[in-house]
Amino acid sequence: LNGQADCNSFTGVWSQQNGFTIKLGASTLAYCGDASLDQQYLALLSNVAAGGPDGAGNLALETAGGAQRMLFKNGGAAPK
Repeated sequence: LNGQADCNSFTGVWSQQNGFTIKLGASTLAYCGDASLDQQYLALLSNVAAGGPDGAGNLALETAGGAQRMLFKNGGAAPK
């Protein structure tokens, strides 16, 4: 997977074996400002335990026990 966490980009892999997991790989380390949530976002992604379609065309990811949930709205195809 490839993603964007505020001003930083990252790579990783995901798996649906034994639940849903995300293992983050390389990431840029730019300082995005005091108001940035990039590190919290990356920490949440690293702790995802379940995920999948939410039934409305979006993706829902949850930490263990559903303690925290992230909802990603489908924005269409990525720009080329």
